[in-house]
Amino acid sequence: MFEWIEALTITGDAARARAFVPHDLPQLADHFPGQPLVPGSLLLELLAQTGGPLAEAACPEARWALLGLVRSASFPAPTPLAAPGVRLALSAELTRLEPSSACVRARAQVAGEDRARAELVFTLQPAGPGWEPALAARAARLARWRAAWEGP
Repeated sequence: MFEWIEALTITGDAARARAFVPHDLPQLADHFPGQPLVPGSLLLELLAQTGGPLAEAACPEARWALLGLVRSASFPAPTPLAAPGVRLALSAELTRLEPSSACVRARAQVAGEDRARAELVFTLQPAGPGWEPALAARAARLARWRAAWEGP
């Protein structure tokens, strides 16, 4: 899993997160030499990592949020990836909750400017037998992100 989220908070029907994408990621070496940019797919992943926990928190029963659909996405400005990296402010708002799905409107910003906006649809699945290690890892990751939001 890509773990560039540093901190996350969920309040009611909204989530906010902070992320840092380092400039020297081997996966991004060819995106683009001389003009490095954060790919839109990575921005969407960060938005999903912010919106998924929000969708799960809104469920009255324990569910696993899986990104099922990017209903719409726009990238109003490129996101340059200079040394040491780029800091992103992420936000998500729950717009619809059904027993088996949730819709989230999300956006990524750098220095107050929109870099990505998306409407994401998550399927809400019950965790089946054998999912215990994944659920424990998710719980630990969310606890770490929440603690980092509150800070020392």
